[in-house]
Amino acid sequence: MRTDSNIIKTLAKLTNSNYGLFSEYCDLLNKGLRKEALKHLNSFIELTNNWDYKGRTTFCNFLFSLSQTDNDLDIVLSRNLNEKLIKPTLIEMTLSEPNNYLPFKWYGEYFNNTLFLKKAYNLKPEDKSIRILLLNRLENDLSLSTHHLPDTYLGDYLEDISNINLAFSILSSIEDKSLVEGNLKRFTTIKNEIEDYNRTNKNTNTYR
Repeated sequence: MRTDSNIIKTLAKLTNSNYGLFSEYCDLLNKGLRKEALKHLNSFIELTNNWDYKGRTTFCNFLFSLSQTDNDLDIVLSRNLNEKLIKPTLIEMTLSEPNNYLPFKWYGEYFNNTLFLKKAYNLKPEDKSIRILLLNRLENDLSLSTHHLPDTYLGDYLEDISNINLAFSILSSIEDKSLVEGNLKRFTTIKNEIEDYNRTNKNTNTYR
């Protein structure tokens, strides 16, 4: 089945010779020829094994820069590409460039990592996209902790309260009242549910 993704169409027309196999992968993916596309992707990944740090980071910077205008990047991020190139490169970037918020943001966004999004937020708190991503991630984590309440609490009280307070702090810096009101209500409800359970059980440790 053909895709209808602008990002794939863009990647399928790359002129950089270093990315030729990746471009062919995207072109075949766009045509719905997934099996054949993955063969080209695997060849591309093998090629990148010989790339140095600059080559790998240049590719990641280019690839993720496209996500700023198109949300379809997930379509091309196969498991094999992620595990063998994208994830290791982003991790290396966070270690080599600890003050660069972008690899933290990208890793946190595409691999659902709250800690990396927190780091990105600490480095670039004025970035609205990071604030929204982190709010969504915090809410998701809290949902996992509280979805069995009032019967069972699966989270860590102190950690969850800390995350809720972080959410409140982020919300206080957002000017969009409609966004703030809805999130404020949800996080307040979650906080009340956790605190009610904590008072009932008279314990602030992890409940499992």
